[in-house]
Amino acid sequence: MEKRSQIIFTLNQHSSASNFFDVLVRLVSLNLNSFLDELATKSFRDYLNENELSFLFGLWLKNKNLKSPEVDITKTAEEVHKLMNDLHQAIYQSVPKISEKISFQELMINSASLQETIFYSGSGAYDYQFMDFLVKKYNYDQSWITKNKKFTLADCISFFTAIKAIINYKLNVKKYIRGSVEFYSFHKDSYIFLKYPAFLNIIEHFLIRETDELNSNFEEIGDLNFFKLKPIIENGDFYIFPLPYVLAESIYESPFYWMLEDTSYKDTALTNRGNCAEEIVATELERVFPVKNIFRNVFATLNKATRLTDIDVCVLFDNILIIFQVKSKKLTQLSKKGNVAQIQKDFKQAVEDSFTQIDKVSEALKSKTCKLVDKLGTSIIDADLIKEVYSICIVLDNYPPLLTHSRLFYYEKEVVPIAMSIFDFQIVIKYLSNHNSFIDYIKKRSTTTKTIIADAELSFLKYYLSSKFKVPENSDLVALDGNFAQFFDQDYYSFLIKKYESNFQSFIKDIGRNDGCFCGSGKKFKKCCA
Repeated sequence: MEKRSQIIFTLNQHSSASNFFDVLVRLVSLNLNSFLDELATKSFRDYLNENELSFLFGLWLKNKNLKSPEVDITKTAEEVHKLMNDLHQAIYQSVPKISEKISFQELMINSASLQETIFYSGSGAYDYQFMDFLVKKYNYDQSWITKNKKFTLADCISFFTAIKAIINYKLNVKKYIRGSVEFYSFHKDSYIFLKYPAFLNIIEHFLIRETDELNSNFEEIGDLNFFKLKPIIENGDFYIFPLPYVLAESIYESPFYWMLEDTSYKDTALTNRGNCAEEIVATELERVFPVKNIFRNVFATLNKATRLTDIDVCVLFDNILIIFQVKSKKLTQLSKKGNVAQIQKDFKQAVEDSFTQIDKVSEALKSKTCKLVDKLGTSIIDADLIKEVYSICIVLDNYPPLLTHSRLFYYEKEVVPIAMSIFDFQIVIKYLSNHNSFIDYIKKRSTTTKTIIADAELSFLKYYLSSKFKVPENSDLVALDGNFAQFFDQDYYSFLIKKYESNFQSFIKDIGRNDGCFCGSGKKFKKCCA
């Protein structure tokens, strides 16, 4: 702990430098900017992830007004990167060591280990996936958002797409010094803000102003970081978007918290959240199964007086029932600090409670004592037709260490349940859109949870696409490295880029020669990108 504290103390010193923001932008450029064809082979262990970079921005936000003397940008970036690597090692070294007195599960379920799994588990979703699900997640809340925030969810999608596409354009077309703040800067007179005034309303909700004093209590990697809530920086006549991924995630998550602050709307927002979550899963399943085979709001009963539980979404196909329990629970701030009891509570509410419900249904179906009915008690699925039952928990919010926590908390049980985020579920559906392939994947995932392990669902998916989950001869265990999922970083992300950015020119088609250039330089279009 002493070494960890010393590293963070040194990082605080670095972050007080007057030009530390330039150091941060250089680190972003060096660690996150890649061509698409590099994503499938890039060694991510050598780079800082979005959580680490957000932590550094949080320290800058805390110390930016101290204005210590300027530092050498290149040299300091190298030193900070090394310190972040040292911090990871310090956290890892604080995990208890294996001994005769401590089990593997006890070894891993401790504050340092769980905090490490949360902070270093990667992003868990692609930025444009947040845009994919934004309207679906708040479908019934759109009128509240428009009335209270003066912009629509469609405006948010257009806003993020425009910003991300222009940054990609600048990275690929314009020539800057590597790591230049100009990459991520947009002059306030830029054409896109003139053409789309709603963009400025959106910016106001995610903006850190030059005079803001935030993060005064920000000390550790699990502390509340205001940069994650407001990842747009005001700098004179410019808005800076240094980490577009964090912006996408904040756009996706923030509306729910805005609505919770409205006491007159809070209950409605909570109800809408549950309904939308179920609709999202059912709609995704329609890409694989006929609508007639998909059921929502099913109640499992033993008799008219005894209800076992409700089933959010299920599919009956070829005498196989697949149950989907949909949860919208996410990790709390206390969990991110490594509080073991809170992580266990969050996991229980997000995953464990779902499978407790599903186990009851599975046992009753096997014993032929269960009926599947609608809210009026009318039978809608003939339980006698069901020969096999499989189950999946779908989490609506981003929960990157979900698989790791599932393995830890179910370590002593025969089967580790399948739990995945809606973002991974979307990709599984994309690549297994044939019902036979999808069912085969779920079957084999359910029966190999102790022989094939991974920290990411996409690693499982890639292994299935490559080998159909075949375990090599003379092997008791297959451990899939995190880099195994990098195939999708190129293949699926290319699909998302084309989907969102192919119509980019529609944002700027009417730009005039004397308008502020869309690239955000502050120059007129005729003297810049024309």
